[in-house]
Amino acid sequence: MGGEQGMQPGSVVHGRSDRAAAAGSQCRSDRGARWSCVERVWSDVCEMRLSLVLLWLGAAAACGPSRGYTRRQGTRRITPLVFGQHDPNISENKNTASGPPEGRITRDDERFKDLVPNYNPDIDFRDDEGTGADRLMTQLLLKTSSVNE
Repeated sequence: MGGEQGMQPGSVVHGRSDRAAAAGSQCRSDRGARWSCVERVWSDVCEMRLSLVLLWLGAAAACGPSRGYTRRQGTRRITPLVFGQHDPNISENKNTASGPPEGRITRDDERFKDLVPNYNPDIDFRDDEGTGADRLMTQLLLKTSSVNE
């Protein structure tokens, strides 16, 4: 009963259990100082935090706008088209403008009912006949023209 050498498992010595006494003895330095355990735990925590920060920095660099750290070019200034200008600025009958032609769509054609009117106020339609047929376009062209607004 006098010393800690003959301790039984689960016994209490000086108000501490044997597990606490064993843990306390592991944290002692050669000179008996108790702060070495705290320093060891603190260094482990700092090392873990440093590795997490380095991991997060690598992940954050992967989320950049492009390869490497380059500046973005400024956005293209939007200017209205003049009468007769095309976008892209080539003839609409060229293959590079819109692909191979599928043929004209007349009022008698079954594809005529798929055309939708475009009521965009920024586009001046030249309606010589007064029928409003100049406003009709395919759904794809309507989406393309609304994106450019």
